[in-house]
Amino acid sequence: MKSVTFSDDDWKSLLPGKPFKLGHKAIDLYPLGAGTLAEITRSIWTIQEDIAEAGVNKENIGDPESILKITSIILEKAPDILEKATGIATADVKRLPLDLCVDLVTAVLDVNIESRESLEKNFITLAQKVQRAMGAQPSER
Repeated sequence: MKSVTFSDDDWKSLLPGKPFKLGHKAIDLYPLGAGTLAEITRSIWTIQEDIAEAGVNKENIGDPESILKITSIILEKAPDILEKATGIATADVKRLPLDLCVDLVTAVLDVNIESRESLEKNFITLAQKVQRAMGAQPSER
């Protein structure tokens, strides 16, 4: 079987982006693909101790103060994370005012949370179809 290669238009259709206005540009933020997510996860592991030392934990990770701390740490220690997540060059990311970086991180998180919620719905639907195919009763959610 011949391999298929997707065009940019195909990817935009599969992973619709959300525009994020930055200056005179509108940057389309897309849900992270598996490969990019793995790269970002590895980068985050290198700064997780710094994040913990800043007082960020599971209970407060979504608080504005925590997002500000995480953004500051990312900008200082791993700015390539934002380039991988947004497509904005690291040099430009470093020049952005901190409040715009926080807005950018928040927008990236929002796009990926929406993508995760869609993925969870797809998994539930898939599990129900597999259960029906196997003759089992689907579990309630």
